Amino acid sequence: MAVLQKSLPSSVVSSASAVYLRVLQVPVLLPSVRPISAIKENISEPMGIKLPDGLLIGVGSSAYQIEGAPFEDGKGESVIDRYCKEQPDWNEDSSNGTVACDSYHKIKEDVALLKDLGVNFYRFSISWPRIIPTGDPIDINQEGIDHYHKLIDTLLDAKIQPMVTMYHWDIPQDLQLLGGWTNKVVVDFFVEYARILFKEYGNKVKRWVTVNEPQLISQYGYGGGPQRTNISFPPGINQWLGFADYLSQHHMLLAHAHTYRLYEKEFKKAQRGLVGPVFQIFWMKPYSDTEKDREAVRRARLFEIDSMMHPLIKGDYPTEYKRIIDTRSKNEGRRISRLPSFTEEEVELLKGSFDYIGINYYTAYDVKYSENFPTPSQMKDYAAEKYVNPKAFTPGVKWLSHQPKHFRSSLKYLRDIYGDLRFFITENGCDDPSGLNDKDRINYLKDHLKQLILAINEDGCDIGGYTIWSFLDSYEWASGYKAKFGLYNVDFNDRKKPRTPKKSVEVVKEIIKTRIIPD
Repeated sequence: MAVLQKSLPSSVVSSASAVYLRVLQVPVLLPSVRPISAIKENISEPMGIKLPDGLLIGVGSSAYQIEGAPFEDGKGESVIDRYCKEQPDWNEDSSNGTVACDSYHKIKEDVALLKDLGVNFYRFSISWPRIIPTGDPIDINQEGIDHYHKLIDTLLDAKIQPMVTMYHWDIPQDLQLLGGWTNKVVVDFFVEYARILFKEYGNKVKRWVTVNEPQLISQYGYGGGPQRTNISFPPGINQWLGFADYLSQHHMLLAHAHTYRLYEKEFKKAQRGLVGPVFQIFWMKPYSDTEKDREAVRRARLFEIDSMMHPLIKGDYPTEYKRIIDTRSKNEGRRISRLPSFTEEEVELLKGSFDYIGINYYTAYDVKYSENFPTPSQMKDYAAEKYVNPKAFTPGVKWLSHQPKHFRSSLKYLRDIYGDLRFFITENGCDDPSGLNDKDRINYLKDHLKQLILAINEDGCDIGGYTIWSFLDSYEWASGYKAKFGLYNVDFNDRKKPRTPKKSVEVVKEIIKTRIIPD
């Protein structure tokens, strides 16, 4: 899911997770393509760059952003439901996801669009409070379970593999009353929720995402919001900065690791699926040619990328990351660090707890040294601000620029630092406000796919798939419905929420069918 903010030059990096499965692939039915006459140029006789064999192509969404039906069929209240009710003006158009795309009632219609598009897989999230309304795992909502069986079965009937995200920010509100992710007991509740999902859907779902962008929602939901703004994402925790954000990301990492080990121990042998987290990344370069800004880039990578990756590889946070936070905590007069530590048992639990790592990538940033943040806070520890290069093309929202070469740079960075790991691009896309004639999105997707192919073929990156964000225009967090990331337009002013394909649909269909990215 893409994450948006009010005309900001600083980063708010969204929201797209998938799994690279070499076996158990279902062949995709590729419908005959009827090109829109206005976009026939050079795609009837495709000439361009060939997609690597085995690279899967799909699209993504998340429950709150498209489903609607927040209280139908026994669903409980989510933290986002409550936040939008209590803070209705938190986003640009004072909107919420009460109806959204109404996808809860449009399974057949949406899957028909996906089948016509020809995707190999569909990444969607399950609403945690639709399965467990209160968060207490003894309180199971059978109607919610049945709904996702229907969605998954309809996808499989269409020869589309479901790729399921367990947590895309919609924690049950009742668990938030316990402190949400700042309370370690929520880790246990999440693992029991995951157990239910594995039992119910594990024979059908072979690609699982545990948590989506834990660093981002920790910083924006539990850490006071994006840089230089007064915007906080749900649950909107603005107290205990520099504590709540670290606690929440710490516990989400543990929730992921415990869930992975649960699957490994009890389900993997029979179900033969893959499990991984999703992290957001973006390329960062110095704002100016000064040592302070070069150091700021190194620190930004440490806080934004390595703080998530390193625990899953080595079992602990990077030494320098711990040193920075420990030192600042001590300078504030504290006896202990604000950063929680992992036990020896947790180190072993975390180490290697993934079959793949999902990557959400949208943009690149220029990074500048700054201490202009509250004390204490994660951003004060970070001591850097991110800016979109003013010379870069921004097709829509101002936090996202079209700099495709840096997509490859980011993937190569992961390959160089962390070795031969399996990755899956779980979100990539852009806002294009130009309506059905979305030429900027077409160029963005083609250019980023070309860089992805170079990363695979020339840099040796192991990338199993590519997820376009997003399937439909949807509720885009702080931008509400103003940002248009979808391949399909949704008329939110019509109560029936009709879908209309944009020009990008025919281009994506042709890429999937021919396995060629046109010039």
